[in-house]
Amino acid sequence: MRNKDLESKLTFKQAIESNERIGENTPLDLSTEYHQFARESYNFNGEKTTGKELLKNYIKTNPSDKEYSNSAQLNRMFTECEVPQARFNDQETLRQYLLAYQPKEQWEKTEVSQTAFAKLQFSPKNMRSLSGQSLQNKFSMDKKNEQDGTFYRLPDYQKHTTLFTENPYICSMDGLRALFQTAGITAKTEQITNTQINPIKLREILLSAKTPSEWATTTSDEFKTQIFDVPRIKYFTGISLMNAYQTASINQIFKDAKINVDLQAQRRDETGTQYQQRMANIFANPHQLKKSLLEFMSEEDWQKAVDFQDIRLRKINLPEGEKSLHLFMQEYAVYEDNLKNPDRNPISHAQAQKTSEYSTIPKSSREVMDKICAIAQIQNNWRDCFANHNLHDKAYLNKLLSNATLEGEPITPEEITQLDSMWRKVQINDPETSMQRSLRSLVQLHSAYDIWKNEYPDESLNHVAIDRHVGKIGRKQLDNLLKEARII
Repeated sequence: MRNKDLESKLTFKQAIESNERIGENTPLDLSTEYHQFARESYNFNGEKTTGKELLKNYIKTNPSDKEYSNSAQLNRMFTECEVPQARFNDQETLRQYLLAYQPKEQWEKTEVSQTAFAKLQFSPKNMRSLSGQSLQNKFSMDKKNEQDGTFYRLPDYQKHTTLFTENPYICSMDGLRALFQTAGITAKTEQITNTQINPIKLREILLSAKTPSEWATTTSDEFKTQIFDVPRIKYFTGISLMNAYQTASINQIFKDAKINVDLQAQRRDETGTQYQQRMANIFANPHQLKKSLLEFMSEEDWQKAVDFQDIRLRKINLPEGEKSLHLFMQEYAVYEDNLKNPDRNPISHAQAQKTSEYSTIPKSSREVMDKICAIAQIQNNWRDCFANHNLHDKAYLNKLLSNATLEGEPITPEEITQLDSMWRKVQINDPETSMQRSLRSLVQLHSAYDIWKNEYPDESLNHVAIDRHVGKIGRKQLDNLLKEARII
């Protein structure tokens, strides 16, 4: 019986490969192939037949113990007959897609979230283009099929929705991490707050940013805004590291890491005048400043629509050392304020942060970065996003909601209030900047806005809302937004 079974499957294998498109070309992505396969001709036992009849014959000859869609049965036939097909849990396939978007070295510096990855477009050579969401869905299904010995495809998931909930890889950060791990590519998918940190790991993190001698000249305020770049972990600040390590003492962190330094509240021996001179030395050399800014992004990329929330987390390498652009912008804001107030004794960045009278002077904003770029003679452009606006501004919210569409048709704010769950499909548009986003996204970011401003100002709004799970998406949050826009 076993020999007959093998002979039968060999016959079907030969029939499948009698089609030149399958027998000679790159393995097919069968997840979208059924209808074309069903129409094409095959040679089965010396007779011409269609793919539809061939599959029907295979199912009859080799019945399955599970209910499968035609796409899944096609997957089963190819698998059991050992005919190659594209597998999205295969390392080489995943690498072709991921590396078509950007090099491995760039992925190592990229923060990856579920929402952002889903919107990416991957177009490898001689392969079908896929969105990030489609790529993860295909990976998740192939991964789960491999583990369970099943053959399910998307039509099965759509018919039996429990398959979605039973698949831990689909639409989840755990699945996205597994995708990159399978591809053998490191990206920033982990949160520092979810990382186990012992003294050895703590020392590794601290020394990845500065040497012990460099830490010895760092103030506690500078430590709090220090950006850490650790493999697999999204960029985080000193404050986030303190939260993850569950301590309020900066010096305790260095003590446990066995780094013998004692960070002071202010830069040792630096007066406001000395601070002003140090900053003047930087901005008196536009050529060097431009060189530093172009080290992490080309002049052409600066001119594109850049996301400010991502830029502020980048590091700039200056003659005095490396620091985050977030901190550098704050330092420039203090420097500029000193220039505008010549009758006042100059203050340092540390003094401004410590003194309530001056605490609003250090700013990390698009306007400040514009001034720095102007000094360096770099033309820059910003991509508009919700984080660049006051999400409590009634006029701004009204403008967005008054330029909304549902399935391509205009919809008024009043009509939005009458929608049931369909409100999640509403698209909003800012006519001045052409920014288009879903109402669902605006509701999520609006619900996280205050916590972002008050508790995590050194992180991006998207990161706080989505990755920290602060933003909520529900009828209550929608109503809060509509009330603030004075629509209900």
